Amino acid sequence: AEQAALLSKDNEILATEVRETISALQLLYERTQTFGTPPKEALRAAIFTNPAAFQARWISPEGMELIRFDRQRDRIVEIPPGQLQDKSTRDYYSAMMRLSVGQIYISAFDLNIENDQIEVPFKPTVRIGIRASDGFILANLNLSHLFSSVRASSYSEHETWLVNKQGDWLIAPDSSLEWG
Repeated sequence: AEQAALLSKDNEILATEVRETISALQLLYERTQTFGTPPKEALRAAIFTNPAAFQARWISPEGMELIRFDRQRDRIVEIPPGQLQDKSTRDYYSAMMRLSVGQIYISAFDLNIENDQIEVPFKPTVRIGIRASDGFILANLNLSHLFSSVRASSYSEHETWLVNKQGDWLIAPDSSLEWG
């Protein structure tokens, strides 16, 4: 019963972060429908009110990042144009291309990838996006705090496992099995 209550609490933490991010995306979407590309400062301000957000992007219909902000330690940094990346080969881009304008996308949990490399140390990530008429607004949330909470000592009398639909261990008692 205690473990179920703790897992329920963790689930609510994630649900709250997702709801907050969806609300921010919907606000930005409304602005893009009225004014076109979201103003940089609006993108930055809306997404980074969520402390789990570590990346906010405006992506072109062709999959190119046009605006990107990253959380680097305690600062929000705009990525210079020369460092913006083509995301047209990523699963989340393909999935968002199938959305209708105004629809929300929520990815499976996976590891963050930058410049075609998995980021080390691992950063468990969920991506939440919305399709606008002339691009996509996307936020990446860092799930490390949630995964740490699940692994916390309050669960120590139980082995906790989390597996995705592909059968990869996301959380395992032996961390060397994770993200297999």
